Amino acid sequence: MIKRYYLRHVFIFCFGLLLMAGNAPAGDIGAAAEWDPAKLILMHTPGDEIFFGVIHPAAALYEKPFNLQKAQEQHLNYIRLLEDQGIKTIGAVDTLLKGTVDKNGNPIPGKELDDLREFASDFLTIDASGLSTEKQTQLQKYIFCMHGQGLR
Repeated sequence: MIKRYYLRHVFIFCFGLLLMAGNAPAGDIGAAAEWDPAKLILMHTPGDEIFFGVIHPAAALYEKPFNLQKAQEQHLNYIRLLEDQGIKTIGAVDTLLKGTVDKNGNPIPGKELDDLREFASDFLTIDASGLSTEKQTQLQKYIFCMHGQGLR
């Protein structure tokens, strides 16, 4: 079980992703009251990214250890229940990757991929202070070549 304040951060992050990805106009998002029925929900089925939550629950803000496979099954069942009630669900990963990769997972050059890289870079910090000046310069050149930007 995730602690309540962590859920709030996840919701805010996912809400931003949905707006950024343009899968729904801003007017279609939100509700006048929390008891209004949901029509569209951004979802993410837990995966490998919560590995540390499995091996050290407290550090990942989970109340107790859990079974990842069972959590995934429960989540997929929850999605099916929502959809059976007429609620549309959109996958967070699909939303982020829309227009950025082909069916084989290969990058598609273009505005969508550039926008995703820029969005991701806002959440990335590279601490190269432990590297020699030469290695820092090499890293900065690599990042610039790969992503069109230098270290921030």
